[in-house]
Amino acid sequence: MRRATIWGVLSAGIAALSATPVTASSSAGGEPQAASPLSSFVGFEEPQYQVDALATTFRVRVVLEPVPQAGLISYGVTLKFDAQAFDVAKPGIEIPAPLDFNGLQGPGAFTDVGPGYASVKGTVDLMGQAAVRYDASLLASFVLIPKDLEPGGAYELVLEPFYTVGPDEALYVTGEGGVLDAEMVFGRASLEVIPEPG
Repeated sequence: MRRATIWGVLSAGIAALSATPVTASSSAGGEPQAASPLSSFVGFEEPQYQVDALATTFRVRVVLEPVPQAGLISYGVTLKFDAQAFDVAKPGIEIPAPLDFNGLQGPGAFTDVGPGYASVKGTVDLMGQAAVRYDASLLASFVLIPKDLEPGGAYELVLEPFYTVGPDEALYVTGEGGVLDAEMVFGRASLEVIPEPG
């Protein structure tokens, strides 16, 4: 687990960003989309998942839709799940390379994993001469390990914002310095365990 100790200082970096050239970047897993004036949605790539009862791991991808026209420079999301049914793989959080930074601390997004949850919070590279905004929809992939799942069982996966400083911190910031948190909606998905073929 990589600890964040000066995440609050990021606000200074965001303020400076408005005077810094910003260019666009994308990563596999999502294409740039038109921005919505009403809300942004952090959700699963699929509303429903099916997992074989004998599966050793499975992956869920978390996306932001629509992608802001100005791109994204920071984010933070927590995946919650039934701790009796799943563990997090090691490593269990896959982060697109352009988002794998921890504000002014440099490379390596901040991650936190425990029973029933896995969290990630990061930024684009704010230490370069020109910050490169992120224009793709994929935020992270989470890899879970099933634990003796009952065939036919049903579970729920839930997404929430990942705060480490407090509920007033800005998590989702655009390449123009706009804060999306007030309009952000977080999703959930269902998961069904498929019985072994008889």
